[in-house]
Amino acid sequence: MRLFIFSVLALFGGLYAYAAFDVFREEQRAQDPLAAAVSTGPPRHPEANLRYLRTSFARGEYSNELKPYLDRALTQAPSFYQSPFLLAAFYANRLEKPERIEQSFEAAIRRFPANGRLHLTFAEWLLTPRPTRPYRTYRETEGSLAASRESRALEHIATATRLEPDLDARTLELVARFRIPFEAWDDLIPREHRNVRLVLRVVDNTVRDTARRRVLLERFLSEATDIAALRSIVSYGDAWREPDIALEAARRWHAIALEQSPARDITLVTEKLAAHYLERGESDHAYKLVRMTLMQFESQDLSEPSADLLIEIAGLYSRYRRFATAESLFMEAATLAPHRTSVYLGLARTYRAIGELDAARRELARVIELDPSNEAARLLITQIE
Repeated sequence: MRLFIFSVLALFGGLYAYAAFDVFREEQRAQDPLAAAVSTGPPRHPEANLRYLRTSFARGEYSNELKPYLDRALTQAPSFYQSPFLLAAFYANRLEKPERIEQSFEAAIRRFPANGRLHLTFAEWLLTPRPTRPYRTYRETEGSLAASRESRALEHIATATRLEPDLDARTLELVARFRIPFEAWDDLIPREHRNVRLVLRVVDNTVRDTARRRVLLERFLSEATDIAALRSIVSYGDAWREPDIALEAARRWHAIALEQSPARDITLVTEKLAAHYLERGESDHAYKLVRMTLMQFESQDLSEPSADLLIEIAGLYSRYRRFATAESLFMEAATLAPHRTSVYLGLARTYRAIGELDAARRELARVIELDPSNEAARLLITQIE
């Protein structure tokens, strides 16, 4: 019996020692490319194989002897690995062997067809021009014409976005960088995943052509039906100096906001739309807009939002040097909110701008009476004196 137990223990001990030695040998080969080069083949363990490849690349070794290791990385790496997908492509790229790069991408996609990031990376490689002779020769060969490459790239981009909708931002950056026409964007980015603000942000960072920007704004404006989209169009229309588009978007935003939005958002869009009117010298339109919005607030008995709107618009008129209207609006706000220091501070600044310093001091005294620690009022008093 003792002999049997001893034999079993010896057997398990031997197996353990062999396994430990095998792991040690694979790690040594991963750490020592020279030793691995004369070994019998790639390590069986995926991690050891990848460590060996990374170590070899780090030392600048790109010999053909690495091909079996790269093939194994593509066939045995789990789908959640990102870097193994492109190891073969990276290797071929350093050797300037575009045929092998394409084969490597295609092999990886066959292995992991549902990985959207892999499709997108392949599309980027297909679209990226390289001036070296191997690439020029490769791209001039049959089956590798520019039109064919772009068509294949667009197919992979569409597949990537369909598989992983969260790739919208990266996809948009890619299509903008390679100047893919806007007309093709619908096919590349499913409409249900499209975000107007995201598209405009990407275009703002990547496209400098004002004509292309204008076309995109006009297209979005023709389709926009919600406040979020219209608000983004107003913002980027202002930033890209497209005042007509921004004005129309602000008008539509204001009309929808009056029916759907809280008072604070209505005040915001009213101020933006009024600013556009004043910028164009259409102060009468701005004033009518304010009165229409105030009537909306009054019908709902919203005195605080009315005061907020009057204060904001009065300040806007003052900035555009429409001081008489600014004074009138500030005084109207004072009747609705007599304890708001911002009303009297706005009046003081308006009076100072037109040289009525005594009136400015009077309003500043009211501010100090309501808020003795008001730093803005004390600073303005010092400047007047």
